[in-house]
Amino acid sequence: MPRKHQGINQTTGKLNKGYKYGKKLKSGLRQVVKVSKKTKSKPARRRQIGGIARYEPIPPIEIRKSISDDDFEICGYIDTVDHKFIYINRGESKEEKVPASCPFSQIKQRTHSWHTHPSTSKYYPSTTDLWKNFKYNQKTMIIFTRYGMWQIQYDGKKNIKKFHKKFVIKLKK
Repeated sequence: MPRKHQGINQTTGKLNKGYKYGKKLKSGLRQVVKVSKKTKSKPARRRQIGGIARYEPIPPIEIRKSISDDDFEICGYIDTVDHKFIYINRGESKEEKVPASCPFSQIKQRTHSWHTHPSTSKYYPSTTDLWKNFKYNQKTMIIFTRYGMWQIQYDGKKNIKKFHKKFVIKLKK
């Protein structure tokens, strides 16, 4: 017989949408908790999923943190005047066999873009990355990964001018 709680479906015994299991109770059962819509523990840039573009400078250390802490891509463009990385948006969370891609709609009009591959993703450019380089005529695309970065330079004639990697591997004791 299912537990009587508004968060549990009485016919199936499964959790209703908007509820989750919390801490373990003395009885051995887990507490049923309503899921909060707002996440206060993460910075505002990490709460944004697609939608409105932000267009704010992001320091390289924040990009590095995102690669190791998050399971989604963040992306932006490179300001060629100030030489700063401008954060625009973030992608959806990576699920099993589903890529954590970043929405490219706000970046496609720029010629110098960047994005991350989170630690749950590949540490090398995907075929989609190369395809986006051709399709949107990106002169420079930088991909930050957990082991370093990839820089792809394109001349606009379906030839990749430069494709090189810069790996920095730090070993932990």
